[in-house]
Amino acid sequence: MLESYEAQRANSREPLTATRSLYNSAVTGQQGKIIFTGSAVAEVASTKHLDPACPLKALNDEKAFVSADRYNESKLVLHSLVRPLIAHLPNIIITDVNPGFVYTPLYSGGGSAAIAAKRIGRKPEEGARNVSFALITLEQSTDWYTDCKPCRLHAPWLHSREGVTFSETLWAELLEVVVGFSPDL
Repeated sequence: MLESYEAQRANSREPLTATRSLYNSAVTGQQGKIIFTGSAVAEVASTKHLDPACPLKALNDEKAFVSADRYNESKLVLHSLVRPLIAHLPNIIITDVNPGFVYTPLYSGGGSAAIAAKRIGRKPEEGARNVSFALITLEQSTDWYTDCKPCRLHAPWLHSREGVTFSETLWAELLEVVVGFSPDL
């Protein structure tokens, strides 16, 4: 089952919107935590729709959302935001939490992924444990959190020249729209 454009926007654009709304509090020195729900699929995401020169453009392209790879890409986009947030918002504890392989309605369409998810996937409440544990225990930012501990996401693209440019440009575009906050990017 392919997720809809709206569902994909929720994975990548809405965290940007939420972050923009918290940005002013963060830069004034208020403390807090930002916990994103990521996915290990970011490690294998295709980047064919991601333009380092204009990251938000990819998130606005409804035609590009016909690809089954878009869920993976949306999680990679989310993770590419985490690193500059950590660097620029030192008063805020930030992480991207991997809830693990969770059996959700995403797999209701059948196929081999659905069979695997049903057999070895966690229940949603089990996946939520990682999110809860991060919220309660994290005392400093970390770019990736899985199995109830900080670690590092293995997504080579994020370390490539193109990935670093994408992340930096995404941060710059985000800052441009913070001043004129609007819930619709």
